Amino acid sequence: MDLFSRNIDDINNQNRQLAQKRKIVALLNRSEKELTIPGICKKVKLSVPTGTKLINELICDKIIIDSGKKETDNGRRPVLYKVNPEYAYSIGLVIQLKGISISIYNMEMNEVYSNSDENFVLENSIACLENVVGIIRQAVDNSKIEPKRILGMGIGITGRVNARTGYSYNYFNFLDGSLVDFFSDKFDFPVYVDNDTHVLGLAEQYFGKARNIQNAFVLNL
Repeated sequence: MDLFSRNIDDINNQNRQLAQKRKIVALLNRSEKELTIPGICKKVKLSVPTGTKLINELICDKIIIDSGKKETDNGRRPVLYKVNPEYAYSIGLVIQLKGISISIYNMEMNEVYSNSDENFVLENSIACLENVVGIIRQAVDNSKIEPKRILGMGIGITGRVNARTGYSYNYFNFLDGSLVDFFSDKFDFPVYVDNDTHVLGLAEQYFGKARNIQNAFVLNL
């Protein structure tokens, strides 16, 4: 997971290559179809020799995989590549006044685990917060996914939230720090917190019915 977790602010050749690899993975992750090496290099603005070297290293690390060959009318068929969907995962948690749901997604944003509890009641108490921690840990355990394979967790919670600081004004506001600080101390992956309706809108924008649509209206009842 060094590709995603390592700080690459320092400018050197190794970090430059890591940044280029991240661009390749991000491109393939966003792409609606598999791409060839020349196609990847063109989009991330790399020479074919450099791109081929980096892609081969990503294949050795099992981050991207061969997904077959492109159909052509004649000549040698080029190999297509995509992100290995099982290389890493992300967690989505929604905390509402009545009910809590958690899902785990692979790199293709396919849901590999989900669970919900309609009997959950949101309270501004340490007991409720520790209950949420237990729900997250149980989900990771039940999914059989190695914690080191989890890239991060996004949390949507009812009420006013400062997404930049991760501070919740209405619930769990008794903490010395933010909710991000609290959950980051509990888990070894990055955590992001925002209002549940805003998170719902972002999900629709990037992965749902609002994808590629300029304006959309989200109603959360």
